[in-house]
Amino acid sequence: RAIGDHSDGDALEVFIDRWFTPAGSDLEDVYPDAVANVASTSASGTPFSRDSLLELMRSLTKRAVATEGSYSTLIPAPNPMVIPAGRFRESYYWDSFWIVLGLLECPEPWATDLCLGIVRNFGHMVNKCGFVPNGFRAYYLNRSQPPLLTAMVSAIAARGRPEVAAEFLPVLKKELLFWRENRTFVEASTGSVVSRYWSDWTEPRAESLAEDLETARGVDSSSDRARLFRDICAAAESGWDFSSRWMDERNTLPSLRTTRVLPVDLNAILAKSERLVSEMARDLGDTDTSETFKKMSEEREAALQALFWDERRSKWRDLLIDDGGGRRSVGFARRDDEDYASEWVPLWCLDGDNERRRRAVRSLEASKINQPGGMASSSVHTGQQWDWPNVWPPSQYFLAEGCWMAADDESKRLGDSIRDRYMASARRAWGVWNALPEKFDCTVSGEAGSGGEYQCVMEGFGWSIGLALKWYDD
Repeated sequence: RAIGDHSDGDALEVFIDRWFTPAGSDLEDVYPDAVANVASTSASGTPFSRDSLLELMRSLTKRAVATEGSYSTLIPAPNPMVIPAGRFRESYYWDSFWIVLGLLECPEPWATDLCLGIVRNFGHMVNKCGFVPNGFRAYYLNRSQPPLLTAMVSAIAARGRPEVAAEFLPVLKKELLFWRENRTFVEASTGSVVSRYWSDWTEPRAESLAEDLETARGVDSSSDRARLFRDICAAAESGWDFSSRWMDERNTLPSLRTTRVLPVDLNAILAKSERLVSEMARDLGDTDTSETFKKMSEEREAALQALFWDERRSKWRDLLIDDGGGRRSVGFARRDDEDYASEWVPLWCLDGDNERRRRAVRSLEASKINQPGGMASSSVHTGQQWDWPNVWPPSQYFLAEGCWMAADDESKRLGDSIRDRYMASARRAWGVWNALPEKFDCTVSGEAGSGGEYQCVMEGFGWSIGLALKWYDD
């Protein structure tokens, strides 16, 4: 009615100008000097250095602006946040793990305080919602992301702030129980308690309405459309949105079956988180909590080794749940000749050094994803952004750190190689864009990644900067 009978672009533009504020106006800069510095050097360029990376990170640090008398999708956070950059104008859950790791390499108090503020924001959301949402927007409340809050708290505690364990233990328990109570699948043949990604949302994502409607265009029945929209949302919860991991052999978005996949990396992360909570509780004298979470972790690790391990391929793999509404896994989710970076995430999560770990490192080194520009997300060519040829910072971190946890020199050399390839790509990219892209190309060092439902974000990018800071002096 406000536009009237006119459907031309000018009328729509007038309507938007009148009733909507510009994107990002619900945030303000915490360090305006850093924003100005980054803007002034974007054309001339600055050398690739720790200081340049930190200045870019400071420029991405924001706080919520009060919106009295107006409406915003932003969920206000009590403390400043670091946004990824570009189209992502809010704090994101699992992105923040690498942002925190990078900031912890800075000895200045502001960096540690910022880390504490980030995890306190997440703790605030756990207390408010029972879980950490995908991001700090109202439309992200239908899903979470890979549960790395425990690992963030553990990293801060290890860098001279052990008191945070006592502050966060109740929150960490609450979050892990959310995953156990709301994302659990009891595998009938073994009785193993494992987890999957899920959402109760059965409509198009509000932030990607047009894309999801297009994906479902050929799906006729309302029940099949609801299932597809749930699987889209669950894939977004995984952080791997989108990938052939979640698809059937057609490798198309309408063939998504995310909620039928038992993801190896999710269960490995949960096993590590449960073990860390057990250790924190033990150190704090909370024996009951320590024993409870120790048992949970040990049972999940046993399931990882018994169900997810592929003896022939020497790696851990996603499992597929039967399609008849049963409670039984029916084998590995994807073909034997395919490789996914997620299949080696247990190297980072599982404790101890043993022959199985060393075999897994050898299989990673021989895999199709081991490329000149880094470890690709997968060997499968689909045009989706979490498949070939994209190299994502989270995968590089998990795999390199996992290799370093082995005792043998050969494994450590592969970890060094993954780190060195990432840092070489970061340096080359910085020389071109004076920033780091969100993802890289595995075939060419320093080349930005491609594919997916949006163009590669070239500003920032939060976790790319964080990992570069983490590994800068290594």
